[in-house]
Amino acid sequence: MLRFLKIAAGPVFAAGFYLLLKSLQPDEHVARMAGIAIWMALWWILESVPMAVTSLLPVFLFPLAGIMSTDKIAPFYMNDVLMLFMGGFLI
Repeated sequence: MLRFLKIAAGPVFAAGFYLLLKSLQPDEHVARMAGIAIWMALWWILESVPMAVTSLLPVFLFPLAGIMSTDKIAPFYMNDVLMLFMGGFLI
């Protein structure tokens, strides 16, 4: 039950923070980005999910929120050198 509350705290606080900033901030992208940052910070502090899952949230949430396209965010997570190392480790 406690683990579920930790996991649910991230999206709940993110939505609340988004709604608060949306009313105060003229630019909606700022409110969306702040909500995602709060979500990530809570999951990181509470350790409700593994750190790798928390670090991948922007890959999925930024395109859904309209902050950044997948084509622009994906190179930050994977580049040619990392693919070379991963391929070598897999072989």
